[in-house]
Amino acid sequence: MDLIPIIVVCAAICVATVTDLRFLKVYNWLTLPLLALGLGYHTITSGWPGFTGALLNAVVIFAILFIPYMLGAMGAGDLKLVAALAAWLGTSTVFTIVSISLFATGFYSLAMLAQQQRLADAWFNFQMSIFRIRMLAQHMGNDEGERVHEMAKTSEGRARLVPFSVMIAFGTIVTIIWQTCF
Repeated sequence: MDLIPIIVVCAAICVATVTDLRFLKVYNWLTLPLLALGLGYHTITSGWPGFTGALLNAVVIFAILFIPYMLGAMGAGDLKLVAALAAWLGTSTVFTIVSISLFATGFYSLAMLAQQQRLADAWFNFQMSIFRIRMLAQHMGNDEGERVHEMAKTSEGRARLVPFSVMIAFGTIVTIIWQTCF
């Protein structure tokens, strides 16, 4: 891997982690310039093919993760952060990052639910998620369930949220170490 994308991405995920932990938000002032810089970097290093490749990477990841966003499973800032990472690192690397991030989120969520003695609630929510996925085609955008941004408005809701950018940071670090060392 090239060193510049690694440095930029690591700096960005550190900032995203801090803002997400502190404010439960990944801001546009981070994600949009990160995307623009990724497009610019690849344009400078690889010309027009670099630009179109980076843009395609960002669009593909954005499109894939738009469904979980619409279901309320992730915030808009997380979605834009991962799309910007795709512009810098490519879709295959970001697929690895997202996979590791999702596993980390699952383990963290189970530990948090066990600590809060809410595993029965989690089982119910899992069943509701399966139902929502089945009904997605009919109810896209009309879902009455709790969304991330709505949960963040209350202290009880904030206690139930997992700052996904932290998991993205974990997945990014693991992926970068794996790809550079092995």
